[in-house]
Amino acid sequence: MKKVVSLILVISILLGLFAGLSFNSAALSSSGSCGTDVYYTFDSSTGLLTISGRGGINVYSFEYQNSIKTVVINSGVTSIGYGAFYNCTGLTSVTIGDSVTSIGEGAFEDCRGLKSITIPDSVTSIGWNAFYGCSSLTSITIPNSVTSIGWNAFYGCSSLTSITIPNSVTSIGDYAFYNCTGLTSVTIGDSVTSIGEGAFEDCRGLKSITIPDSVTSIVDYAFYDCSSLTSVTIGDSVTSIGEGAFEDCRGLKSITIPDSVTSIVDYAFYDCSSLKNITIGNSVTSIGYVAFGGCNNINDVYYTGSNGRWKAIYIGAFNENLTNAKFHYNYNPYISHEYKINLVKPKSNAVGYTRYKCTCGEFKRTTKGNVYIDKYTAPTGKPSGLKCTSRKSTSEKFTWAKTSGVSGYQVQISTKDGKKWGKTYNTKTATAYTVKS
Repeated sequence: MKKVVSLILVISILLGLFAGLSFNSAALSSSGSCGTDVYYTFDSSTGLLTISGRGGINVYSFEYQNSIKTVVINSGVTSIGYGAFYNCTGLTSVTIGDSVTSIGEGAFEDCRGLKSITIPDSVTSIGWNAFYGCSSLTSITIPNSVTSIGWNAFYGCSSLTSITIPNSVTSIGDYAFYNCTGLTSVTIGDSVTSIGEGAFEDCRGLKSITIPDSVTSIVDYAFYDCSSLTSVTIGDSVTSIGEGAFEDCRGLKSITIPDSVTSIVDYAFYDCSSLKNITIGNSVTSIGYVAFGGCNNINDVYYTGSNGRWKAIYIGAFNENLTNAKFHYNYNPYISHEYKINLVKPKSNAVGYTRYKCTCGEFKRTTKGNVYIDKYTAPTGKPSGLKCTSRKSTSEKFTWAKTSGVSGYQVQISTKDGKKWGKTYNTKTATAYTVKS
């Protein structure tokens, strides 16, 4: 059952944050100061607020100013302070200059009419509650400069349909996208190491999610009540699946828990009533209380370890839906296939190749075809040390030895029959490449 302690804490903080503030603001004058050496002009006939100067916008500078419709923050302004535009319900559009580095806590909170915003590449952090309750916000682009998304940052942005979290982001705060009910697509960058508690809770339109290898744990309630979720890919670095992490994900039909996972905590998959097939890696040592309770349709469990190893796992009470299913021990989800990797000149004229026989394979995967590595310089001989080092359900990683006297490498992927070439990927220093399905 869902805990509410964290939500109570959040609500208490919010109430405390705005306690004592006036809910009636005087009409905004046509010009004035909103920070040290930061000034504004306001056209009441159009609702356009223009902010210029050098420095940061003061906290609560324009709270409750519902006559503001459009905000333009010019270059020179460096930060947007706490609650700067709090509850500006008439605001529909914001353009932020390329000198702003931070969007403060609650900066645009409860701007319920805000439909679009442009965040420049200069911004490195989005504070907690920054866009909380912006229920009309339909799209937002997070630039590749942002490193952290604060807790509750997009809480209740119910009109958002998709979000891409760039590779620059390392952390997603607690409840960052809570109750974004219109969200159907989420892309999480490969640098994210932590996804906060309840980060995507109640995103009932979300259909699929891929958790990258950079993430080490799926914390409590991260995807709680994502009832439309049908596909989940868990990265190979995840070691634990937290309490209620996928609770009430009633559209989920199958799940693969990789060998990296050691613990599945209480209620982790509780009431995933459509769940039929589960693959569990052999590193799991504990399955918590009611972890699979309410999963009444589980038919098959594919366990990559032995029967004896399964019996050594601690399994909490009320997991009979799991333990009574049909078990497949020593399960190998991989198929054997072969890759031919050529060393080629530009234009893909092969001058040598090395063949790698892969027996680890990949779960239900049909290979895209052949992977070719092309040296920019000295394109003769054969690449050395070539091997497949990592394989998952949606990707496989190839590595090769560094070659002296070359300025880079070129990776090309052919069709399965080898007759056509796909996109060429260039790398100057890397000696590894990941092929994705």
